[in-house]
Amino acid sequence: MAWNLLEAIFGSNRCPHGVKQSKPCDACLREQKEARAEQLRWCKLIEEREKIDRDADALRQTEAKHLSQIVPSLTELRRLTPQQFEDAIAKMFKRLGYEVEQTPYSHDHGRDGILRKNAEKLLYECKRYGADSVSGRPDLQILHSAMISDGASSGFFITTGSFTRPAIEFAETHSIDPIDGTKLIKIYFESTQNGPQTDQYHSMCRQCGAIVDHRLRVPEAVTCRNGHVVKPTLTLEKLLAGEPVLTPTAERALVPGKATIRAFRKAGFGTVSQGDVGGFQWWLRAGYMPILGSRSIRVGQRRLYHKSQLRQLTIEEKAGRAQQQAEAITRYEAAGITPPEGLGGRRL
Repeated sequence: MAWNLLEAIFGSNRCPHGVKQSKPCDACLREQKEARAEQLRWCKLIEEREKIDRDADALRQTEAKHLSQIVPSLTELRRLTPQQFEDAIAKMFKRLGYEVEQTPYSHDHGRDGILRKNAEKLLYECKRYGADSVSGRPDLQILHSAMISDGASSGFFITTGSFTRPAIEFAETHSIDPIDGTKLIKIYFESTQNGPQTDQYHSMCRQCGAIVDHRLRVPEAVTCRNGHVVKPTLTLEKLLAGEPVLTPTAERALVPGKATIRAFRKAGFGTVSQGDVGGFQWWLRAGYMPILGSRSIRVGQRRLYHKSQLRQLTIEEKAGRAQQQAEAITRYEAAGITPPEGLGGRRL
């Protein structure tokens, strides 16, 4: 008992297996060899997954660019949100050679966008309506008032529904082009004459890199040749509205937690458990330190380690850490503050 206490205070030259450290014991050598092999395997997996991610993102952007000019049906246009519909119409006018300036989504004063072409200024208003909805003369009068206020020479009133007869008669005498659902699809087709003839696109499995085929109008998960389920990577609504294809990664991730587990599974650890991953401080509280030349994964602002990249603290390191924790607890208590949870070496 006394000898163990002295070892804890003044240190020991024994390895974790109790063998004097004049030279590494067979168990230490075996563990070092296994850890090195696991580290090399892990680094290779990370590099492979990083390359697959880069290639998958590049393929997704290429396919999105190719399909961005697909001609939608009226039903598909009506499924868009009002904001997505306005963005899709703005893209259509850009393809037709107009310079487009979109107005705010709300409080737009009767016009959704300003068009310029050949020194001519035009306005447009667009309404995403159902098949049975109609736009009347008062709707066009609002656009006409905006044309007068902005000094526009003409305007477009676009709807996925239809117009009343008085609305059409008003448009004919006030330089407004009424575009109903049928006419809108024709104009959309004219703006995408070089567009794709099919809604099929390629996706890459992020687990093995295999290529699979998806349908934009039939968004269903498919299985790659290696048996992995690959979900659709593109949606018609976002393509029509011109929304970004790639979303930024989360700024932060809980360690350990579901987001962390997901990050390591993505890096190739299909059966990794919550006890196998964590940030530096988390592993330090559990009695481990990163080995020399260890590799880690960056998730948000945290750097995460796999257990193969860590070694157990020596008896001297454990004793030093216990002394630091005791001193910290004493300082907290002297200041009348409750020590943080886990300061005493509790595994989280």
